[in-house]
Amino acid sequence: MYETLGEHPAYSQCYGYGERHLILKRIKGVTLYDCLHKGIKIPQTVIRDVDNALSYARGLGLFPRDVHGKNVMLLDGRGIIVDVSDFCKREKCSKWNDLRKAYYRVYLPVFYNYPVKLPYPVLNAVRIGYRWYKKWKRSN
Repeated sequence: MYETLGEHPAYSQCYGYGERHLILKRIKGVTLYDCLHKGIKIPQTVIRDVDNALSYARGLGLFPRDVHGKNVMLLDGRGIIVDVSDFCKREKCSKWNDLRKAYYRVYLPVFYNYPVKLPYPVLNAVRIGYRWYKKWKRSN
C-alpha cells in the first residue's frame, strides 16, 4: 500500500519492509480518539486533510476503508492516516463518512469551543453503540 501511495503528507512513509514487518516513519501526533479523551481541539483542517488523502488514494485505484478515530492522528493541526493495511480490500466502509458527520453535527457545534475531556468508558460506550446501530441498520 505504501509503495502505491508514494509520498503524501497525510500518510506515513515506509522506509522498508520484510515478509512480516514494516518500517514506517514515526508520527508523534495524537489520535482523534485520544484528542476527545484529553480535551484537545480537533480543527477542521484534519477532516479536510483526511478527505483529500482518501480521494488521493481512490485516484490511485485503492479502496480506503477502516479509517476511524483511532487510525487518524492530529499533528501540528493536520490530519494523518496511520493505518492503510485495508486499502486493498474492495469492501465498502462508512466509518470515515460517519465520523465526519458526527464531527460536523455534534463535535463542532457542541465540543469544539468548549473541549471536554471525555473518559474512556464514555468513548467506548459510543463505539459500542455505533457498532450496534450499524448492525441494526444492516438488518433492517
